[in-house]
Amino acid sequence: MEHSAAVVVATLILGIFVVKWFAAPKEHPSAQRLPNTQLPSSSNNQQRTAGSSNGRGSQRRVSSTSRRNITPEMIETVRNVIPALHPEQIRYDLESTGSVEQTMERYFNGESFPFPPGYTPARESSANGQHNNIDEPSDIRKRSNIRPDNLLSKFNVDMSVDMSDMSIKELEIDERKKLLVWEARKNMEKRLETDTELASLIK
Repeated sequence: MEHSAAVVVATLILGIFVVKWFAAPKEHPSAQRLPNTQLPSSSNNQQRTAGSSNGRGSQRRVSSTSRRNITPEMIETVRNVIPALHPEQIRYDLESTGSVEQTMERYFNGESFPFPPGYTPARESSANGQHNNIDEPSDIRKRSNIRPDNLLSKFNVDMSVDMSDMSIKELEIDERKKLLVWEARKNMEKRLETDTELASLIK
C-alpha cells in the first residue's frame, strides 16, 4: 500500500509540472534578447550627442582664438606711414594679417583696403553743403598723392643702402619705418615689372 501511495504522489507532482510547462507563454529567443540589443543604440545616440556638443565647443574655441588682439599702437604705426588710410580700414586689415608689416606691404603692393562690414565712413561737407570727395579718384593713393618717392623723402630712406639683413625687432620706431618703406619699395619694384596697372598708379 505504501508503495502504491508513493507512485500516486509522484505521478501527481509530475502531472502538475507538465501542466505548468504547457500553460506557460512561449517567447522566441530573439524576443528575449531584444531589450539587450537595443542598449548599444541608446549608447551610440549618447556618444553622437556628446560628440556634436564637443564639436560645437571646439568650433567656439577656434573662433575665439582666431580673433587677433589689435592695439592702438599698431594702428597708429600704420597710420603714421600711410595717413591716407582710415583707422577702421587699418584695423580691419590688421584683424586679418595680425602684422603691421604685412598690412603695410599689402598697401604698397596695391591691395584693396575695404571698410569693415556695416561701417559707413562719415563724409566731410564743405561750406556750400556739397561733399568734398565728389568726383575724387576712388584709389586712395591718388587721392592722397602718396608715391614711393614721397615716402622715401619723408622717412629719409636711401635705396642704395642694403637693409635686408636688419631685424625689425631690434630697431627703434623711426628705423622700423625706414625698413618697412625700404622693403615695400623693393617689393614694389619687383611687382612693377609685371603689373602695368599698378605702374600706372604711380606715374
